[in-house]
Amino acid sequence: MEKIILEGYQNQSFFVESYEINQPKAVVILVHGVAECASRYQQVATILNQAGMNVYIADHIGHGQNVEASALGHWEKGDFDGCIFNVHVLYQQKRKVFPTLPFFLLGHSMGSFMAQKYQYLYPNQFQGIILTGCAKADALFKFGHLFSSLMAMFHKKTTRMPIIDRLSFGAFNKKFRPNQTNCDWLCKDKEICQWYQDTPYVGFVGTAGFYQEFYKNVSKIPNRKYKHVIDQDQPLLLLGGKEDMVSNRGKKLKKLARFYQKQSNQVQYYLFDHLRHEIFNEPEKQEVFDILIPWMEEHL
Repeated sequence: MEKIILEGYQNQSFFVESYEINQPKAVVILVHGVAECASRYQQVATILNQAGMNVYIADHIGHGQNVEASALGHWEKGDFDGCIFNVHVLYQQKRKVFPTLPFFLLGHSMGSFMAQKYQYLYPNQFQGIILTGCAKADALFKFGHLFSSLMAMFHKKTTRMPIIDRLSFGAFNKKFRPNQTNCDWLCKDKEICQWYQDTPYVGFVGTAGFYQEFYKNVSKIPNRKYKHVIDQDQPLLLLGGKEDMVSNRGKKLKKLARFYQKQSNQVQYYLFDHLRHEIFNEPEKQEVFDILIPWMEEHL
């Protein structure tokens, strides 16, 4: 693994973890979720390397190595789109290096929303799109936008908002009582959950500015503007767990799949028994790769 630095949104530098092999047959750009970082996907990248693919993962604005610990989890207005812009900068840089290879975009959780908006802002760049830990925005997301906007009116944008964090994620954990950590909803691997809980640069509480910008965007993805972002022949794969509370045990993932199936005949989805939100961190993760990698190879 190599770490590289690129210049992105508002001329700010951002870190990228680069996992390259000799003679790759494809390139994967992976977009991570809320309150995590590129380094959490080292195992995913290694497995995709073994399948013959280069993998690149950018740390988002306000995440990972891009900021000091005190600034983790803060966004200003426009930073959601700024993260997407950085993904596009990364894509353009690697497209110059590998002009003939197929490119795949893999977005997890918040990254799945970013991947959809990327396709809206920069269409026809990727051979295939994969969304994991995904959901179709509903009234709860719209409430999140309303509540976070209200909190931002009465607090500084840099004020930490544990109340929004609890409302957003705390309820997920209640479904898995008795809890061993505050993030059992992520996966069944207790070591991973404990590490996530104990490590300061992941699992952090965001600021008022962060949650306002986050919910303002994800509450609108997808909407009517997205009806034509997936071409008729655009391969799209949605993967999730039947115990993922973000998608209400897969229900919101199915709704998202049906939304795009109206536009494309190349939309597939799989829901895995007993898997929670982070399907790549579950003990049964090989089941996921047994679906993902053949699908990607089919669309090279």
